[in-house]
Amino acid sequence: MKSKNTNTEKEDILYSEWVPISKIVVILIVFLELLLITNIILISILKPQEMVLAVSLGVPLIVLFLLIGWNFRGLQITLTKDVIKIKFGIINKKIITLDELVSCEVIKASFGKYYGMGIRVGSDSSWAYVTDFGDAVKLTYQKSRLFVFSSKNHQKLIDLLKEHNKILTII
Repeated sequence: MKSKNTNTEKEDILYSEWVPISKIVVILIVFLELLLITNIILISILKPQEMVLAVSLGVPLIVLFLLIGWNFRGLQITLTKDVIKIKFGIINKKIITLDELVSCEVIKASFGKYYGMGIRVGSDSSWAYVTDFGDAVKLTYQKSRLFVFSSKNHQKLIDLLKEHNKILTII
């Protein structure tokens, strides 16, 4: 019976998109990892008596940054006939029913508005999942609550949202 439910869920998906994190973030994480590894090696060579301390502090930091990088490697957007789900990492998931949507628009996710990439609160009090400083979709729901997320195919997503929510205002 589970296979029927899985098939039904897959058939209900109107739109699905994977938005990877910006390459600059990947480069920064790799640089940080290499810096930590280099420091461990240099401390082990130059001060062998402090090798245990360097390894015991450095290895957990390396693992932590690898896990953070893997967890926030991208954003999964899924639209069904009833809800839009935006998942960023393992525990960060936003589900908004299409009935709650009031309006949607395309905006630029800029550093000046969101102060970085990742899970952010914007200067306009919007909650945002930003993977790069490009085009994003801004949803207004539940009496002026704002949610913003990066998207590569923002126009297709907005067209589908409008098609399945007749009272939605496109700005």
